[in-house]
Amino acid sequence: MIAIALLMLQGTPPPIDAAPDEILVQGTSPEEFRLRPLPDRYRREPLRAVTTIGSAALSGEVEAANVGGFQSNRAMMRLRFRF
Repeated sequence: MIAIALLMLQGTPPPIDAAPDEILVQGTSPEEFRLRPLPDRYRREPLRAVTTIGSAALSGEVEAANVGGFQSNRAMMRLRFRF
């Protein structure tokens, strides 16, 4: 049932001459859906959101750091004025 539904979605395959005792497999290459390897050194950039209010800038940042052997997750809001 699933194979019939997939054939209906993909359309009719082109006719190929094959002997009755051969098994014929048709399909498209999944190369476009393959995941590519990451570089050896992957570093995630910090998550940061910035908006402006007049001449001031408000930003929110999150980070993680080790403090005394324990991980400390931090969230900071910064308001910067020009003067």
